[in-house]
Amino acid sequence: MANTKYPDVQAILDALLSGELSRAQAQRSKNVAKSLGHTERYERYRRSVALFDQIMHIKTIKD
Repeated sequence: MANTKYPDVQAILDALLSGELSRAQAQRSKNVAKSLGHTERYERYRRSVALFDQIMHIKTIKD
């Protein structure tokens, strides 16, 4: 695995939830990975953003 700051989906999701990483930054990283052909990294960010969106949707329903 490449030496990245966020090596897995959980690390990206934790960073999104803590505010360390914004959704826009994660989306940008996903798009860059896709354009460079880094399919594993693209999938990590795609899954993380999707999970983050689901969590935020649930939070808005509860509030």
